Amino acid sequence: MDEQATTQPSSLLSRTWLRVTLVLLMATTAAAVAGWTQRIWIAERAIPVILDHKGIGPIELTVDRLDFANIRTSNIQVGGPSGQGIRSIDAYYQLGDLINGNIERVVASGIELRGRMEDTGLAFKGFSIEPEDQSEGRPSLPIRSLSLADINLVVERDEGSITLSGNAIVETPDSGLSDIDTKFSVHANTANG
Repeated sequence: MDEQATTQPSSLLSRTWLRVTLVLLMATTAAAVAGWTQRIWIAERAIPVILDHKGIGPIELTVDRLDFANIRTSNIQVGGPSGQGIRSIDAYYQLGDLINGNIERVVASGIELRGRMEDTGLAFKGFSIEPEDQSEGRPSLPIRSLSLADINLVVERDEGSITLSGNAIVETPDSGLSDIDTKFSVHANTANG
């Protein structure tokens, strides 16, 4: 009789822990499934908040695809409807690198930027990025390869405007500005013609 009394609470305790473990496992699985199925909705809300904290915004975009190796965004507007526009951006990454803040490759196309030359330098609507303190004197990019296609950059100056149109590829295998290949055509409208 004593043997039966001592094994019963132990058995009851084991079943309780088993039930708690199963409930926690099911809840975790349900949360993971819900998060995965809602990942695009979450990304469309999180990306503008993150970029706003980095000095880029307000921003509107559509997330077309998001998986373990790629994100594709389109219809990107920075600084409101009359601000800056990018038709699409594809970012390719490996999860381990992404966790460390590095991206393998970014391909952006249909880039429409309009800036103004001011006393402090070139200013773009929707961008208030302060230069980072660089110990080596050159900027560091967390992107190994950056491809920019169909760029149209207009810079307004008191003397008139300058338009740059073209494509650029920046390769940064060491996360520094090492190889730049650009193809631009330049058109200048000045007050003197």
